[in-house]
Amino acid sequence: FYDAAHRRIYSTGLEGVIHCYRQLDPDHYELTAKLPVKPHAGSSLLIPRLNRFVVAVAEHGKDAPAIWVYETLP
Repeated sequence: FYDAAHRRIYSTGLEGVIHCYRQLDPDHYELTAKLPVKPHAGSSLLIPRLNRFVVAVAEHGKDAPAIWVYETLP
């Protein structure tokens, strides 16, 4: 997801990590954060007007499924 207000890209995948990239210019980005989540937490949604990034965390072992909500900061 591209967050135009903060010039960032947020991505999730099945490896259990949120990647955050900062846009330096239209053609260049740098990785600014790798946040651990649970394995198979690949579904996510950016809600720009609320400054929220929401991640669906799948059931894993004895851990119940959950929705994790992150605040996107400037």
